[in-house]
Amino acid sequence: MTASDGDRRRWPGGRRWPARAVSLAILALLALPAGPLAAQPVNLLPGAPGQDAAPAPAPAEPPSTGGWRGPSRSDDRVPSEPPRIQVGELAAPSEGPIGALSPQQGAFASTLWQGSQAAALRPLFDSLGGTDSVALQGLQRRLMLTPAEPPQGISAAGFLALRLAALLDSGAAADARALAGARPAAAGGDPALPRLAADAAWLDGAPGGACDIAAGAGQPAGSAYWEKADLLCRLAQGDTALAALAASSIAEVSDRPDSFYLAAREILNAGPDTVAANPSLATLPGLAPDPTTIALFALTHARPPDGFAAGASPAALAAIARLPQAPLEMQRQAAEGAVAFGSLPPEDLARLWLAAADDEAATTAPARTFRTLDADVRDPRLPAVADDRVDAVLLAGRSAGLEATMARTAAPLLARLRPGMLNGRTAADAMRTFLRAGDVEEALSWWQRLNALRGNREAETALTGIWPLLFLAAPAGHLPWSEEAFAVWTASVADLPFTMQQERERAFLALADALGRRSARDLRAGPAAADPGSERLRATRQQFDEAVAAGRQGEAALAALALFHPGGPAEADLALAAHVVAGLDRLGMPAAARGLAVEAALGAGL
Repeated sequence: MTASDGDRRRWPGGRRWPARAVSLAILALLALPAGPLAAQPVNLLPGAPGQDAAPAPAPAEPPSTGGWRGPSRSDDRVPSEPPRIQVGELAAPSEGPIGALSPQQGAFASTLWQGSQAAALRPLFDSLGGTDSVALQGLQRRLMLTPAEPPQGISAAGFLALRLAALLDSGAAADARALAGARPAAAGGDPALPRLAADAAWLDGAPGGACDIAAGAGQPAGSAYWEKADLLCRLAQGDTALAALAASSIAEVSDRPDSFYLAAREILNAGPDTVAANPSLATLPGLAPDPTTIALFALTHARPPDGFAAGASPAALAAIARLPQAPLEMQRQAAEGAVAFGSLPPEDLARLWLAAADDEAATTAPARTFRTLDADVRDPRLPAVADDRVDAVLLAGRSAGLEATMARTAAPLLARLRPGMLNGRTAADAMRTFLRAGDVEEALSWWQRLNALRGNREAETALTGIWPLLFLAAPAGHLPWSEEAFAVWTASVADLPFTMQQERERAFLALADALGRRSARDLRAGPAAADPGSERLRATRQQFDEAVAAGRQGEAALAALALFHPGGPAEADLALAAHVVAGLDRLGMPAAARGLAVEAALGAGL
């Protein structure tokens, strides 16, 4: 059959090839390894040869069992007589705990999951995801990254896959990549591990690491995910012509071509020298912001179409915010969501807000107020920053539904101020902002500096307003109970409606009691009975109670995450919040308990 011009396609270089011949050729080419990356063994360690440089996680302290353990020997002494040959099954080598967090960085004990059954944990893992609660994010991160023996009923590799999926769902791609890199060579295989590890690398901007994983994944031929990975790895190696040939061939021979290949064909067929020309992809149906598609835009420097970030996961939002060729408005919107989820450093959003000065579409009230406060803080000629600047920043965040985002982004700016620059109410609001952002140390630092200004009316107003929150946030004994301080605080809220005043006092005393803080007169105002909630909530609470009673730390903490997800303690029933805080504190997890208590108190209006 003679191919007409309509049956032919033009490829980079200007030559024309029959479509069917190209399809057969490309299938043969795709069967070849993707070059030097494919020839390397799989290595999930960050910073390994062939990977993008990334800081390796701090090594965890070895547990008492001594890390990786081979088959056990009951006695290392030389026997006095030749041993008899015994026939039996060899025990499987024991794998050391897999994790990426040291005790100094907040890791729990390696016995975290001891006594728990994997089947009981799976529904709790399934309930996790993105949240703007900094307390939940911190607790989940510590749970997932702690080097610990797996629970009963699951292999070390299978449990690693569960933890990687939870980290990726919550937006912690960098943490997921670090955890994948902590997997020892002796760990058994799990079919989900290679793809999870590769997704973490794509989303964390490490194509070299993803390609190392793809080269050794050992996936069956025809796997759609690994075919995409092969195309991306050819791009990463600079083999743009072959990648373009592959994209066009696969898009042409498929009855229902994937939008990934349609996008790759449209971008790459323009030629490697014009890839940065930002071709329009707006007409492509179903172009999803998944890890491989985001990697395609990152490697080709093509402009993603409008609306591309819609429905993106927390980790995908962070990756989109880091695409320099994306429209500034898209970067800004993605960054605002990613910072709330804890998947992007706040300073990245701060740079975008400052860069939005000349882009009307990207200039919102949060961006404008942040930019104004930043200019004031950096201006050495101004003797003080006006209180209304701080008020405007915090109000803009609340009004735009970005309270958590604004707290985390504005906290470093506020930390550069002197507490005495602000009036008492505004200084207390600044300290609340530090607590919302999870920076207890900065809030306590302001407390100490305000204490040095005793006799100053504004300082005393700030100290009174923030006292109950810092009493809950600080370690036991740091701010000892004072009947006088409690009386001054209750007097300061006396001008509120009586019901609101009672609610705040009850919330503070219930949470203080949950943390084991006793007053001299044993003042306690326990909350009303908790709303039983849905059947799932009741079952999860029962599981939490059973785990606390049995001393199963990991299971109890995981159940706490499920009980509070996604709104966090600030949106939870007060009785439930106090109950969970008390349980975690009793289990020997005081820092986690304090973080949850502070967010519950903030939600109650303290």
